[in-house]
Amino acid sequence: MTAISKYVAKLVSALSLFAVLLCMPVMVSANAAAPTQAQLNAMADEIGVLVNEARAANGLKPIYMAPNIKNVSMTRAGELVSVFSHNRPNGAECFSALGGINYKYASENIAAGSSTAAATFEQWRNSPKHWSAILNPDITHFGVGVAYSAGSQYTWYWEQMFIQTWDPNEKMSGQYMPSKGGQSGNSVSLGDLNGDGKIDSSDATMVLTHYAHLSVRQSGTLSDAQRKAAELTGDGKVDASDATMILRYYAYLSTGGKNSISQFIGR
Repeated sequence: MTAISKYVAKLVSALSLFAVLLCMPVMVSANAAAPTQAQLNAMADEIGVLVNEARAANGLKPIYMAPNIKNVSMTRAGELVSVFSHNRPNGAECFSALGGINYKYASENIAAGSSTAAATFEQWRNSPKHWSAILNPDITHFGVGVAYSAGSQYTWYWEQMFIQTWDPNEKMSGQYMPSKGGQSGNSVSLGDLNGDGKIDSSDATMVLTHYAHLSVRQSGTLSDAQRKAAELTGDGKVDASDATMILRYYAYLSTGGKNSISQFIGR
């Protein structure tokens, strides 16, 4: 067995064990590399895309992401690490975080435990109260926050803050329609599911997480873009074979390989 083969076998063995640990998503997330702020921003924008896709599917107008509300949401997501509640750590209601923002109506969704936007959005979809907040026809702007804290109760924390302005046509400073790449420009590419510019065991872990969830008829954990980036074997499925291919390429790079992943898999 070559050095590369031994290296791959070791990684595949470790990640195959991880796939069996499906019912322990917090432990998996706690072992993952801490995301950068750019990655958290991109994940927040991915939620924004899912919100507007759901609204469009239900005949509703899209809503704008506003930077000042997104900042509030990021603050609130960080607060959820210590107190997972609609009340803030100081006991004040969540809407006190909107201080200085003029609004007619506001609502908040929170979630925890899932490491991807897609899985978190399914949590909200399956909750009538949270879903009604997303499909409220009167809201005009929103923000999304994501926080990661290894070793905490849930590891991943998500927040949405929706508002309705007094004037439905009011434009908030810097408002934008979120896109799948995120305002930060961070986006996925073939093999690089988390958009960090590297193809490594973290990407393989994401594939195995998705595959393991599907194997027990749970919702998948990858977005459409991530599924496309993960499908490397050409069989139309995202499963352990794709994770193995990512690991083989990672091992190839680790021993000095220079070919792109497209060249490596023969595309």
